[in-house]
Amino acid sequence: MINMSRENIIEKTNALLAGHCAEELRTAAQAWLEAVGTEEEVAKTDEYIVQLEDGIMPIDDVIAFFTTDMAAEKFGPEMAAGIADNAKKVKANGGEWCDCPACTLAKDILGLFDDEDEEGKMILEFEDGATAECDVVCIFEAEDQTIIVLLDKESNEVLFYGYKENEDDTFDLYDLSDEEFDAAAKAFDEFLAE
Repeated sequence: MINMSRENIIEKTNALLAGHCAEELRTAAQAWLEAVGTEEEVAKTDEYIVQLEDGIMPIDDVIAFFTTDMAAEKFGPEMAAGIADNAKKVKANGGEWCDCPACTLAKDILGLFDDEDEEGKMILEFEDGATAECDVVCIFEAEDQTIIVLLDKESNEVLFYGYKENEDDTFDLYDLSDEEFDAAAKAFDEFLAE
């Protein structure tokens, strides 16, 4: 099963793509969805976050734009005035950002990425003393065992390990046999295809 933060990001990204948003943000969102669980995920996440941050319009900018002749011509005078009036109400109530569906989703997605940054990290320590900082991609069941999928932040390598939770809220990772690895990789591919 995928971790809840990642599942929520995917769900909200699909909602963002179903509505209206800036083309640059749409392109980055689609590229990120296609990269989830691949070696490209880290780079596409960084690109997506930049576009999310750029895509959230400060409320003062909304007011400034929607009170122009250009906005009235593009959206019609009534719609432009309505959006400007709403933005003024948002500002009067202490809002700093546009409250349109795209900006709201972008803020929500950024918050989920922030949560994931704190919760979805792991540092692996190997027997030779080497370490690897990894993002937790997901944890799922495959052939009666729990598998954790990690993404090495330096090499962008996707790593599969067996995962066992202990009663004291700790966990153990263990190497998979070749057969277990093949089964886990197949289950992961099927999961991504869903």
